[in-house]
Amino acid sequence: MFGGLGAVAYGLFKDEKEWMAYGVAAAAACLVVKLCFILASKATPCPLCRSNHLANSHSSKHKNAYKVFLFSYGGSAVMTTFFRRCVRCMHCGVTFKIKMRKRN
Repeated sequence: MFGGLGAVAYGLFKDEKEWMAYGVAAAAACLVVKLCFILASKATPCPLCRSNHLANSHSSKHKNAYKVFLFSYGGSAVMTTFFRRCVRCMHCGVTFKIKMRKRN
């Protein structure tokens, strides 16, 4: 997001429309990804505590909760969900698999 806004600012400073277009496209892509993240986090609550495990919150974390270096707890949950298809809830500590639901 900030990179896209930086590219827009650079394009405005140098008066290059190409940089402004790249910046707007990068910012729009970031907003689309954030929207998908918000919708996915509401669709996959923890089966035990029903909390939103993909979003960061100020609640206390479980002793088994972990985070990947350079990411927050929510970012680590997103990365492990993407690569392993399972996630550990940072609130209650239960590990569960993300299942795809069939639509009729």
